[in-house]
Amino acid sequence: AGGVHQPDIPADVPLFEQIVDSAGRVLETTDGKFAHVPGFNFERLGGGTKCVGCHAGHSMLTVPVNGTVAEWLNVSPSANVTASSFLNDKEAHNFGPRRAVDRQARTGGDTVNWVSNEGIGAYIELNWDIPVDVKQIVLYNIKQNSRLGTSILVNNCEIILYYKSREVARIKSTGKVVQNGTPINLPPTTIDAARVVIKSFAGTFHFHRFSGLAEIETVARIHQE
Repeated sequence: AGGVHQPDIPADVPLFEQIVDSAGRVLETTDGKFAHVPGFNFERLGGGTKCVGCHAGHSMLTVPVNGTVAEWLNVSPSANVTASSFLNDKEAHNFGPRRAVDRQARTGGDTVNWVSNEGIGAYIELNWDIPVDVKQIVLYNIKQNSRLGTSILVNNCEIILYYKSREVARIKSTGKVVQNGTPINLPPTTIDAARVVIKSFAGTFHFHRFSGLAEIETVARIHQE
């Protein structure tokens, strides 16, 4: 994820955006094309031009009202993700930990889920190369499917937040995790790692007493020293 916020461009002037690196060199895409927005954008003084994604309809994100709000985004996909264990069903799918940060919770069937090889005490951990300021974590329960023997309901999790290998905050109880997402709000906290531990669950995944989660969203911004 990323974005461009440029507050001092002139009004009433057609412009297009060209992305360059710190040395002013034009960036290219993986197939050798220029990384720029070819369409002209303009707006009246004070109006502002905003977009999410390269083309209308390519994103479900709400357009932020200003640059300050736009700083906050789901940073989970940029994390290095590990887990205490994961189910590797050779006849079906690998339910590895990165499934929990693929920005899918209700689409894609079982392929979007992290599923452990254990029950209570299973955990998943996100580590970032650069620190972030987190203000909300959203946990999503795995979609139930009685035909496949999936009736899992995570009743409670514990979340431990770390910065430079030191614990900086702990949410001892998240309460029930629902399919549409259970948000856990906290004051902006600088972290570089987060661990989610499943403390209580009921039901099964594919008829087995394995725990897991469909998705973890981390609403944060890049930390500024």
